[in-house]
Amino acid sequence: MGCFLKKGRIKEDKDKVFILISLILVMVGDLSSKIWEFQQEIEKDPDNFTAHHNLGICHYLKGDLDSAEEKYRLSLELDVERKMAYMNHVELSEVHVRRGNLDLAIQEAENAIDSIPDFFVQGGDDGRKICFAQSYNSLGLLFFNKAKRDSNRDFLMSAKEYLEKSLELTKDPTPRENLELVNEALEKGLLSLGSEGQVEKILPGRN
Repeated sequence: MGCFLKKGRIKEDKDKVFILISLILVMVGDLSSKIWEFQQEIEKDPDNFTAHHNLGICHYLKGDLDSAEEKYRLSLELDVERKMAYMNHVELSEVHVRRGNLDLAIQEAENAIDSIPDFFVQGGDDGRKICFAQSYNSLGLLFFNKAKRDSNRDFLMSAKEYLEKSLELTKDPTPRENLELVNEALEKGLLSLGSEGQVEKILPGRN
């Protein structure tokens, strides 16, 4: 689990659900037809928040961030029981990452943590732990990017805190290796990382 970037760069942690959906859509090869299918579902049931969410993913994969955001927010509005709130907030966070707005990305990542369901049909408590671990890792990476951008050591400390929380919940080596890079920046200074310390992708999701 996870997409490993070049040596010396932050690693990202991916959510298997998002990877699976993306791979299926990419394998189909025709996003336009998938968009049409989800639109047909919505015509039959305008309150189908799952179809709106999936349509948002299609728009995202096509690079239409505005339409993707619109669909994720509509899915959130229609999802009265908040069954998919976590996934919608994660996706909204990535939309803001792609736009370069780290502050809004962090806000949505925090909303995602607040929206993790109390019970997972698949995985139960283990499923919740995975979501928390991945979300904390993502927040750690967001604050790492914010620290790089603003040359602010306080944001590095926030990154360290979130990555340590992630480590408490998972045996995955990704947050540990990310934490090593953050600790290096704390010890030697942000500028010591140079271009190899840049985070190319920092949230669970797609290329």
